[in-house]
Formats: sequence, C-alpha cells, structure tokens
Amino acid sequence: MAETPARTETVEFLERRTREIGWFPEVEVKFSYWHGGRRLMDGSTFCWPNDSVLQDAREEGERLCRAYGIDQNSSLELIACRCDREVVKVRSAAIDRHWQHPETDRGLPRSQLISCRLIWSSKTGDAPPLASWPRRMVTFTKTVPIAGEAKEALDLSGYFFVRAKGLEHDVLRKGLAIGNGAIQDLALENVRAECADRPGRFARITGTLTVAVDPRAGIDCETAILPLVQESIEIESWPNGRGVHWDTTRLQEERTDWVLP
Repeated sequence: MAETPARTETVEFLERRTREIGWFPEVEVKFSYWHGGRRLMDGSTFCWPNDSVLQDAREEGERLCRAYGIDQNSSLELIACRCDREVVKVRSAAIDRHWQHPETDRGLPRSQLISCRLIWSSKTGDAPPLASWPRRMVTFTKTVPIAGEAKEALDLSGYFFVRAKGLEHDVLRKGLAIGNGAIQDLALENVRAECADRPGRFARITGTLTVAVDPRAGIDCETAILPLVQESIEIESWPNGRGVHWDTTRLQEERTDWVLP
C-alpha cells in the first residue's frame, strides 16, 4: 500500500483539536453480470493504490469468461467499471507518525471521487481511454434545510463537506462517466425559505462537475446528457458538527437541480 499521500491538509475536530489527514490514491475495478439489459449480480472487486490492479482485473475477466462461456455473442454480459478516488487517512500520534484509516469519519471529509467509467465489456471489449471521451460541464444547485446555533452564518463553507458520489453500473454501462469528480466553483450560501408558511434557513450549495460520454454510446452531449445527469448523479453533503445540522423536520424540502452552463 502507498505510504505517501497525494496531498495533505489539517482539519479541526469537534473537540477543537486539529489532526493532519492525508489523501491517498485508490483505484477500484468492479465486475457485474448483465442479461437482457438487466443487472443480475455483482462480481469480483479489485482495489489498489495504483494502476497495477488492472492486470489482476483483466486476468479475472478472462477467467470468468472462460468459466461461463461468455463471449461477444452471448446473452450473458460481463462488464468492468473503474472508479478512481482519494481516500482519507489520519496521521498517527505514535512515534513513527504512520498513516492509518480513521476509526470514525465523524468530523472528517470522506473519500474524494476523481473519476468513474466503464473500462471493459465482454460484448464491446476495452473502452477508449477516458481522455478521448467528449466532455461537458454540468452545474448543480442543492438546497438543504438547516438548523443549529450557527444557522444564520452567511458563509457556510466551514460547516459542511460536499462530494459527488460515484455512478451506478447501469449508468456507466450506458456510456455516462464522471470525467472529473472534483467540484469546481463550490459555494455554500445561507438563504431564507421562500415560503412564509414554512420559515427556516437553507444551505444552498452550488458547483460544477465534468462529465464524459463514451464515444461509442451515441449520447448527444447537448440534448441527451442532462436527463442522464439528473437521474444518476448524487451530490452528498454533510455537516462537520460545528454549529449547523440538517433540519430533520423539513428534509422533504431538500432538492437538487442541474443545468448545462
């Protein structure tokens, strides 16, 4: 396993003490089985800090195809999807200052999505390199009701973590991918409820992601991509516990909207 993080930062825990965290690269390849356009079951998962995992995954795909008689003409399809992330580890207080997985993610950011896409199918073979896939920027606005002692704070950026979740295999199989999961132009604004009958405060979170489409999928980036994005991409946000939390009495008012800028 990698012993050196890709980057580090210092975060403040609920106890008002700081810890150094490191972001470590992780490459995950996961198989799934399909028949008649329906997902039957998940297959093996391979996970490692670098691309060396791809050789093991390729050998497993070839083995499974031999074992089940799967080829380009089979009704059964096996696919492999890749997800690149940065995962959080915490610097130990021990003398050797080693990096370790945190016992809890309370007060910590979670894994950061870098990209995810289909990389191989028993029917279509290897997918083209991600760099060759057409890309499109998509912008989201997520509104979540909030409460707590700091609910009036105008700038909420210090109270929440925000990330994009990886896509499910059924979406990746259609040819949609996340080309860059790092949220750009992220902003968290405090706004009042528009409905006077249900007063309260909201965190309005805006940002931009880069999505990509498999050039073989025939997806029009100007017309067909937005419905796919609206149906499949989830933006997660959660409080860090320092003065603001979700208003559980109004969670039905949470919503996320997407547009093509």
